[in-house]
Amino acid sequence: MNIIPSILLAFSASLDSLIIGIAYGIKKIRIGLLINFIIALIVTFGTFISMILGAVVSELIPAIITKYIGSILLICIGIWMLFDCTIREKIKIKKENSSKELIESLCYDEIIINDKTADTNGSGNIEIKEAITLALALSINNFALGLSASMSGLSVTITTIFTFLFSILILVIGLKLGNSVLSKIFGKYSPVLSAIIIILMGVFQLI
Repeated sequence: MNIIPSILLAFSASLDSLIIGIAYGIKKIRIGLLINFIIALIVTFGTFISMILGAVVSELIPAIITKYIGSILLICIGIWMLFDCTIREKIKIKKENSSKELIESLCYDEIIINDKTADTNGSGNIEIKEAITLALALSINNFALGLSASMSGLSVTITTIFTFLFSILILVIGLKLGNSVLSKIFGKYSPVLSAIIIILMGVFQLI
């Protein structure tokens, strides 16, 4: 079994955590090890559920058909992500001069576009309730990706394991980068990198 596609997909899916980590690092908001673990656990569980659903669909439809459907969906998701990156960048430019404030209800787009965080009480730390909200937002964002990846033939077990590992590691890296001059570079190009990886994954599974 070729585990490289599963590893690449898990890495790509976890790049959202890099952006989140950078946003929090810039604001000097801390995410403890336990909180990071909880976020990774929920995101991984969401990925697992979506991939199981994809596997169930694969049992009902001939494997060759689900492989093509899953691969094409991966390519479409990647293309949409590239298009979405362009939209986000335009919106972000328009909002550069707007005031920055803490959100009352978390939305993934609020973090990426409006530079807001899940630290709703302004404590400077992400607490359990806030971590769960953030993790659910990330899980929903990755749902379609996990579903189509499973249908394209990727291993549920391997992808789930590496999603968990990358989720923890990349969030920590994002926090570190948020405190450095590299934050703008990584924050700007990681969505594009993620989209390209997903498109290539879809193409690779079609071959």
